[in-house]
Amino acid sequence: MARYRAVPSTARAARSSLAARATTSRPAWKSKSHPTHWLISTQVPALLPRLAGPLRAALADPDADVCGFALTVLAPLAELCGAALEQFLDRLLPPVARRCGGRGKLAAAALDALRRVEESCPGAGAKIRRKVPAYR
Repeated sequence: MARYRAVPSTARAARSSLAARATTSRPAWKSKSHPTHWLISTQVPALLPRLAGPLRAALADPDADVCGFALTVLAPLAELCGAALEQFLDRLLPPVARRCGGRGKLAAAALDALRRVEESCPGAGAKIRRKVPAYR
């Protein structure tokens, strides 16, 4: 009886390569060599005045899923726009502050998003502490 050596399937190899890519800390679009880096880094901050209203509405939505997705968007948006987002924080923080008061996944996601906003926007820490009492 001949013995056959097990060859990893292409699906298993694909999963392992995806897992390796998922563990990297920087998204691909943040890389300077990514073809759309210039477009993203210049166009998104210009769109902030148009994005702030719908983002605030999503953060204030009573549906937990909608608010969770909005919190998921808030952190990368802050990392991408940096100081340009600071002028919109006065409108975006009150709905987030309402979510931070409780317990659960949504409150943890809100606190995590605020932490990432504070890291990305240089002057945002004082505004966040003033508007969100649970963040202190």
